[in-house]
Amino acid sequence: MKNRVPYIIFAAGIIMTSIQISPLSVASAISDLDKTDEKPKSLGKSFGKDPFSILTKKTIKSQSSNDIFIETDPVRSANEPSITAHPYDPNIVLAFNKGRIEQLHDTLDRTCDLYRSTDGGKTWSTALAAKLPVDHIHCTDPVIRWAPNDGSDPDKTVRAFAVYMAQREDSSSDIAMLYSDDEGLSWSDPVTAIKGDDFVKIPDKPWMTTFYNFPDKKNSDNNDRVYVVSMIFSGERSGPEEENPPGDCQVVFSKSIDGGKTFPDSETPTVLAESENCTPRMEGPIIAGGPDNSVLVCWYNSEITTFSDQFDIRCRTSTDGGETFGNEVTVVDDAGELPFWKCPNQSYHRVIGAMLPSIEITPDGVAHMVYSRDPTPGDADGECGDVYYAKSAFPWNAWAPTEDHQRVNDDSTETFQGFATITSKRIGKDNILAVAWEDDRNSLETGKPNSLYDIYSATIDENGNISPNKRVSDVSSYSDFDFIADYFDVSVHRSVGDKIAYVIWTDRRDKTDEMDLEDDMAVDTVKLFNIIK
Repeated sequence: MKNRVPYIIFAAGIIMTSIQISPLSVASAISDLDKTDEKPKSLGKSFGKDPFSILTKKTIKSQSSNDIFIETDPVRSANEPSITAHPYDPNIVLAFNKGRIEQLHDTLDRTCDLYRSTDGGKTWSTALAAKLPVDHIHCTDPVIRWAPNDGSDPDKTVRAFAVYMAQREDSSSDIAMLYSDDEGLSWSDPVTAIKGDDFVKIPDKPWMTTFYNFPDKKNSDNNDRVYVVSMIFSGERSGPEEENPPGDCQVVFSKSIDGGKTFPDSETPTVLAESENCTPRMEGPIIAGGPDNSVLVCWYNSEITTFSDQFDIRCRTSTDGGETFGNEVTVVDDAGELPFWKCPNQSYHRVIGAMLPSIEITPDGVAHMVYSRDPTPGDADGECGDVYYAKSAFPWNAWAPTEDHQRVNDDSTETFQGFATITSKRIGKDNILAVAWEDDRNSLETGKPNSLYDIYSATIDENGNISPNKRVSDVSSYSDFDFIADYFDVSVHRSVGDKIAYVIWTDRRDKTDEMDLEDDMAVDTVKLFNIIK
């Protein structure tokens, strides 16, 4: 194994999926995703010129220059960004990210920082560090979401939730949750959602659902449900992160029905999948809430002991609020594994997490998934990931065969596409999906595949028609040698008449070298359009 990392990496175990390339047939009369026309100037750094224009003969421009920088500290790195738009107030948007000070031989002061916008994402507050449980010193893997509310009960507080992995000095961990009842101004003390136990069990990589698309209009108390999943690894993690943990792997589930105040099963979460000696290896469970208190949980599943040439994505469904779960369903079967580090030849940041699925359940009960897989074996070339889409009607056991999943990125380059994220909005009678991802197609201009990345997006209609791709980021970013994210995020105001989605990502447009490990956090909006009948 090539030893490419000359410094200590503190990172949660994560996996991501790559995709196989197949031609897209895009009808001209489908919904499209475009950038909004009216945007304020960034209050952070101002980059009027592409730092890579010297390297390229021409600059491939996006729709406009309106990216907003939430965090631009020149020393502190910001990545693993998450974003959530208020259900019915178009002005309130919250963001959550991991921050750390980058140094060559160590990584110190890792916090998770909360941000708040009261003008629809035009300006943002300064960082508010998330509270940590007693005896914990680090925070990672932040995710932020609103509870569901369509505004029909104006006296009901709309609670916001923030979940993260809290680590002690010895790297043991718990999954913790905060909540806010004042639109992100202040946050509760941490509540343990999934409890660890020294090195007997180490929770890692949480995700949550709040049934955002399914507000209960008859009993608003049901809108305080928040369900959490994570991995639990057994045994102390040591050695290269490409290697398996020494103990067992478990996918676990825990829930709160009182708005995150208590998680009754935090010490004994429901085990949805497990493997002795992590064979097969499992990673990165994702959860989404559906109609009538139904739940879908999906995760990465390797073919052999550690990361291998092929992988699956497995899922389980509950129709009774997580009391019981059905059998495993294989949604992605024997797909091409992504390399651990971005190709060619392990040159750039970790991308193994891009195999993790992102899932969304639309109000009609249909489950939608995007993920990445590698259409070519090995990492010697520039092609090491494409983004794919699949869907299934409830109860989410009727997915198309893997070879029939649709490729979302429409480029013809041999470059990386991954870290796909998906959300939806009902516009008229249609459920419109918005997808965003890292896309390296513009790096070919430099002669160095995957040395630069952008954010691209597309929409998908109810019939599975995929729009032409649109560039979201205004300027390309230089790839990192180590890490930019395990995920990006996208969100919409559920009950507002606007037609926009917020996309958040790790941005490095001010860098000229992959060894400069400091990252920034940027957000922009893309416009959603109805399908042309």
